[in-house]
Amino acid sequence: MAYCTKPLKIITQNCRGLNIPERRTHLLREMKKKHVSIALLQETHFKEGTHPRLRNRHYPNNCFCNHPTSYKTGVAILLAADLEFTELDRVQDSQGRYLFLKGVIAEKIYTLASIYVPNKRQAPFLRNTLHQLEDFTDGILIVGGDFNAPLDPTLDSSTALHNRYSRIDYLFVAQEGLSHLLGADITPATWSDHGSVEMELDSPLYKPKGWTWKLNKALLLDLDTKEQLRQALEQYF
Repeated sequence: MAYCTKPLKIITQNCRGLNIPERRTHLLREMKKKHVSIALLQETHFKEGTHPRLRNRHYPNNCFCNHPTSYKTGVAILLAADLEFTELDRVQDSQGRYLFLKGVIAEKIYTLASIYVPNKRQAPFLRNTLHQLEDFTDGILIVGGDFNAPLDPTLDSSTALHNRYSRIDYLFVAQEGLSHLLGADITPATWSDHGSVEMELDSPLYKPKGWTWKLNKALLLDLDTKEQLRQALEQYF
């Protein structure tokens, strides 16, 4: 099967709630504008069994991990329509804190993970979660999440500095034993209080789309056109 090379655009986004329809519209519109292939979302604030529709024709494929009883936490992974992804396995947290998704893209195995770390006891949670992810991972690993961890704890406080230093989101890729923390492309916050973290991977992930000719069936109802077709076919054969 032939594939063509096209950048795989990945974002991670803390949504701070998607129960309001306008926020879902802003998210999907922004993803389409940026040509996002994979979106790793945190803080969707959906409750299990009652989450609203979060899809359109550009992003028809999505996976959710929600809190069982409350409108809090929640993570999701959204996949673009032109990205052929065959799911192999998934693991999700009972409290809506992480979602691991394993599948095949262009005959390569990818493991996608969206993680939302609590704002207390981050280290034990991360240690346990990453151990589970290590056992689950196959192929190329892509991790996005809100780790709720300040770069400098001495600067983090309940003052305005908290917003500046502690809201750090991460996007992480590992392949064949080599890993890279990619967090340089942080966009300004628009509809959410977090800006998205974005990156691109060069990978042969898409089938090339060639131009195809289709007959306008309405022409068959036109008597003159039908006569011209009949004469052309007779002359040809």
